[in-house]
Amino acid sequence: MSYLRRGLALLILLASGMSAASCKGKEADEWLTAQLVDNKVVLTVGGQCGAQSYLRRLEVADTVTPNPSGSGSSRHLLWAVRRLDPSSATPTVTVGEVPAGFDELTPMGSLTWPIAVDVWTNFRYGVDIPQGDLSDGTAKKYEPQPIWNEKSEVRPPKC
Repeated sequence: MSYLRRGLALLILLASGMSAASCKGKEADEWLTAQLVDNKVVLTVGGQCGAQSYLRRLEVADTVTPNPSGSGSSRHLLWAVRRLDPSSATPTVTVGEVPAGFDELTPMGSLTWPIAVDVWTNFRYGVDIPQGDLSDGTAKKYEPQPIWNEKSEVRPPKC
């Protein structure tokens, strides 16, 4: 009888592990996709399955602007939009074009590479995107990393 219980417990652990791994992989694959279309960066933001996880803000900055003090480089904001009351998902954003329901905080400047993209949903995430990644016109998948935010979930609830 104990062999049967152990076998059943092992089967449950294996099944739950495979389920979690498949969900994690899917979540990572769908988290952020960037593609260059007609010389514009089109971002697809996944994981928006409830009001808490809807896109609230998006920033695009360059990361090669020389720092005025001469010590390294600083971040130069190229474009930023925000939505104060997100009531629906915004799965696709074309950099430089203000999505419906959003306010433009920083008008689009000229796009200089590499770019840093910060996405605010339930948390703030960031990723650097080199121009070479998008130069062939195919979609490239990214998994932005969390940026310091106290008392927030790191990932939106699973859809």
